[in-house]
Amino acid sequence: MKFLSEDTGNLTLPKSRTKDLVVQSLKNETLVYDLKSNKAHNLNETVAFVWNRCDGNTNLNQIVKLLTEKLNTKIDIDFVSLALNELYESSLLETRFELENKVTRRSVLLNYALPTIALPIVLSLAAPTPAQTTSCQSTVCTTDADCLDPARPFCINNCCSASPIVCTSDSDCTDPVFPTCVNNMCVA
Repeated sequence: MKFLSEDTGNLTLPKSRTKDLVVQSLKNETLVYDLKSNKAHNLNETVAFVWNRCDGNTNLNQIVKLLTEKLNTKIDIDFVSLALNELYESSLLETRFELENKVTRRSVLLNYALPTIALPIVLSLAAPTPAQTTSCQSTVCTTDADCLDPARPFCINNCCSASPIVCTSDSDCTDPVFPTCVNNMCVA
């Protein structure tokens, strides 16, 4: 374990990002949905504990003491540093917090005889955009051969379509029969 100077322990934690987030606290985890990136983050109890104390006033020594009491085991600054790095990499902090020595999950795991549930870990996944969640109004396909309806013979974005034209806006739809762009397909 690293023993850092007194000054290091007095460093103030960064502020948690709060704008454009939907937060749901559960018994042993916190779910955070980022409206800007369309990503969902699952914060385990330990990293959620750190994130909830990132107020711009709490310092490293304070959070180390609080975590030591909560987990009933000796916690060092490297453990908190890992939690802060996980939060920053998930865009859940306003600013980066770095110590001189980079801390890895492996080094923290080797230093602490904790169950993995206690390691400060953020699990993230990208949520689909609204356009990606729109269901296919016809047959789902992977190739044109899957489209057996003569009125919809083209496989566009895994959906049988009457038009072979992929679009991002109405201006891409130059065929007067299919003048409107809907779900990246020119339609009538």
